[in-house]
Amino acid sequence: MNRTLLAPIEAVTSTGGALMPPVMGAAAFIMAEYLGIPYISICKAAIFPALLYYFRLFAIIHFYAKKNGLRACHGKNTVFTSVMKKKWIFFIPILSLIF
Repeated sequence: MNRTLLAPIEAVTSTGGALMPPVMGAAAFIMAEYLGIPYISICKAAIFPALLYYFRLFAIIHFYAKKNGLRACHGKNTVFTSVMKKKWIFFIPILSLIF
């Protein structure tokens, strides 16, 4: 995929995190407290719109790629694998934070 498209796609998909239960940001907790209803009921009400958001986003990206003849990169020499071969040492701090 064209590298200039990766940043906007990442921004839009990250924005969807505010819609998707159970994360939904602080807004869900404020709604539960203000309305006096359980948090789980807010999550149940938000799951369908969040899934619809991601399905629509997938469809837009898919049809854009079809229209412009973009394909997935299935080769061994991808950017990810070349970076991982050179910079694998940077995973040690991440793993130490996780474990």
